[in-house]
Amino acid sequence: MENDNNYDVRLMKIPLHNLLDMLHAIYNKGVDYIDILGVNNVEQDTLTITYSKDYLAKEEDKQDPPADLSDENLNQFI
Repeated sequence: MENDNNYDVRLMKIPLHNLLDMLHAIYNKGVDYIDILGVNNVEQDTLTITYSKDYLAKEEDKQDPPADLSDENLNQFI
């Protein structure tokens, strides 16, 4: 983080289904990195994900996503 303020940001009750759908769509566009902005709200916190052209994978670095999310595939990410 490039922020001089050292404090934790805790976002709560972020819908996991929406987050995963968004991350999957961004990944399929070839994005390697993202920026995350969180805003606390009384009813539900908000998470914003952005990226720039610099965050896109180069053609030679792109990989096909795994065919499924089996336990074996998930363990490779951990």
